[in-house]
Amino acid sequence: MVCTLINGKQIANTLQVKIADLVDTLKKKHFLNPTLAILQVGNDEPSSIYVKNKLEVLKKLNMSGRHLHLPDSVAQRDVEKELENLNNDTSIHGILLQLPLPAHLDKIKLLQYISPKKDVDGLTIYNQGLFFNDIYTGFIPCTPLGCLYLLKKVIKDLSGKIAVVIGRSNLTGKPLSLLLLRQGCTVIQAHSQTKNLMSITKQADILVAATGTPKLIRKEMLKPGVKIIDVGINRLPSGGLCGDVDYQNAKEIAGAITPVPGGVGPMTVTMLMLNTLQATYRTLNIRTSLYETFLDLQ
Repeated sequence: MVCTLINGKQIANTLQVKIADLVDTLKKKHFLNPTLAILQVGNDEPSSIYVKNKLEVLKKLNMSGRHLHLPDSVAQRDVEKELENLNNDTSIHGILLQLPLPAHLDKIKLLQYISPKKDVDGLTIYNQGLFFNDIYTGFIPCTPLGCLYLLKKVIKDLSGKIAVVIGRSNLTGKPLSLLLLRQGCTVIQAHSQTKNLMSITKQADILVAATGTPKLIRKEMLKPGVKIIDVGINRLPSGGLCGDVDYQNAKEIAGAITPVPGGVGPMTVTMLMLNTLQATYRTLNIRTSLYETFLDLQ
């Protein structure tokens, strides 16, 4: 079977050109520069790499980025004050609290300090509540949006498809399941405590792996022609990266698959840019829905 490579990097670059055009139009008409503030705590190496990448994409799209970097020892209240300052800064349209945080900080509490109007990661309870009720006037987490966009590039109509989502995090597994349900999929949610995982994965027309377990999924677990979205990014002892799917093995039976790296990652960052632009529109009371424009979400 010929397996289609879902080239997330290439697809993201094409989408970024469209976003950059919208940014330029916004600047010319309203003299407003979409600006994202990234608050990082500590010196987690992967986080630093992710922040650098986000700032580079912001620059590429002619948007602005502000990076606030606090020491690992910072107190909870001091982080809260920084978030409050960003909420009150009218030049900031989106706020991202870079995760993970040092263990002594209360992540859930800090996320709720972000104004829902600037919560471009879609992690406040307010935005999650809107999303749960199929109201897309808030913000949806970036990785699920990116996954859906990639799927729509290889499957024109998702309705009636059996989608197996392995993972149940608030960042990816749960919100992606809701998005797929809204698209008309029959969704099966699996996770670390699922028994006889193979009996479930073999039913999948669409399989999303978001477990953090290197090369968990192999071809014997798959239905021929399945479309695979691999969200996992795992560091190997050799220093390389791999996904939650054994790519070389699985592509022998899959109909389409994302690589790692170069699959979901670039789309996640691109959807962060989309959310930041959407946040900027809303400060101007521009009713354009970028979710509807790019993802047919109404």
